[in-house]
Amino acid sequence: MTNQEDKPATVSPEQQLEVGRTFLQGVYERMGLNVTVSATREPNQMVYLMDGQDREKLRGGIGLTGGGLPRALRTLVSMALPRCEEGRSSVALEIEGDEVRGERDAKMEEVASFLGGRVSELGVSVLVLGMNSADRRNIHRCLADRDDLETESQGFGAFRRLKIQAK
Repeated sequence: MTNQEDKPATVSPEQQLEVGRTFLQGVYERMGLNVTVSATREPNQMVYLMDGQDREKLRGGIGLTGGGLPRALRTLVSMALPRCEEGRSSVALEIEGDEVRGERDAKMEEVASFLGGRVSELGVSVLVLGMNSADRRNIHRCLADRDDLETESQGFGAFRRLKIQAK
């Protein structure tokens, strides 16, 4: 038999987002980097955006290439987050003004348009494997306005995939 004291406390999604932002900001301050962290919440994901004078020093891996430091920071933020009353959310780290990201976003819009057209035309579901979280999120965003389609991320970690299906 358990009582209420045995259960971990839960926080609101906004509180969880702020805990992650504050944690990440503190890490960058301790590293001596002039970086400001802002945060937004998207469906099932918290996005932390880095900006500031030293943001160029972060480019060695956040986003497309996924280097060791960004992966480690993403893991640390995930571990530092308290339980949320709405369940688990993934963490994404992005750099403000990342031109490479802008080019990648444009490419993902093309991919989303192509896949959405095929799913709609054929009336079948499509599973897309091997996509990073930013690209999956971008395709979710691109197809969100389509009344005839729905998207869903499935699985965990390296096995996470994107499902696009007709409504």
